[in-house]
Amino acid sequence: VAGLVDANLLIIFSDIEGLYTSDPRTNSEAKLIKEVDDIDEKIEKISLSASIEGRVGGMQTKIKAAKIATRSGIPVIIGGGERNFLGRIFAGEERGTLFLPKKDGLTSRKKWIAYAHLLAGTVVVDDGAKRALIVEGKSLLAAGIIEITGNFKVGDSVSLLDINGEEFARGIVHYSSMELKKIKGTKSSLIERQLGYKYYDEVVHRDNLVIL
Repeated sequence: VAGLVDANLLIIFSDIEGLYTSDPRTNSEAKLIKEVDDIDEKIEKISLSASIEGRVGGMQTKIKAAKIATRSGIPVIIGGGERNFLGRIFAGEERGTLFLPKKDGLTSRKKWIAYAHLLAGTVVVDDGAKRALIVEGKSLLAAGIIEITGNFKVGDSVSLLDINGEEFARGIVHYSSMELKKIKGTKSSLIERQLGYKYYDEVVHRDNLVIL
């Protein structure tokens, strides 16, 4: 929501002061991380270790929300385990953990694709397709698709998963789920032979794709 309304700041309340190197309630050596410039795999692992197992709305969930907001160009503060937390922030004090926004924040359209458009299904892709999307900035082709789940139509949003079942992107499809089941693993030049027609070479064009 913060991204869709172009908020200037997102504050996420916690019952502890911010993101620690581990759970401060069980580890007296845990240290507060005052600033994070990139929510990478290391930070995500720290948030997992700082969460109480089985707890709903723990630090891991808060970090996921912070990642969405910072990708949208919005700074985030997580904290609140003290009195007058908001008042101290608005007074200019450094409180909690500050997550810096991405300089290349998502456009409004990309925000909509990634976070506002309801997902109608999933598409599993091979390692080569994942690398082409993330590293090379290419579009998703039918040749890299392994499996399709859900019942979706042209123009719907889908979640892209790797072979381990991890979501890494979302995008708008040019083909329905029924069509993709027929052309998965097929070269773009052979789509028309498989279907009797062809809309596009790409299943998801890079302009309609967001890497998470």
